[in-house]
Amino acid sequence: MPFLALLFALFVFALYKGESSSALAILIMMVAALFATYHKPFRDSLREFF
Repeated sequence: MPFLALLFALFVFALYKGESSSALAILIMMVAALFATYHKPFRDSLREFF
């Protein structure tokens, strides 16, 4: 989970600096990382894709 913690810190920093479009992209990456970690059907579809 260190990658997720790093994304969260980057998300907070982007919001603090006022970069809302970057914060949205980081939020999407965080959601994708959570899905890939905890949601089995999503993880299996990623394995099939790659």
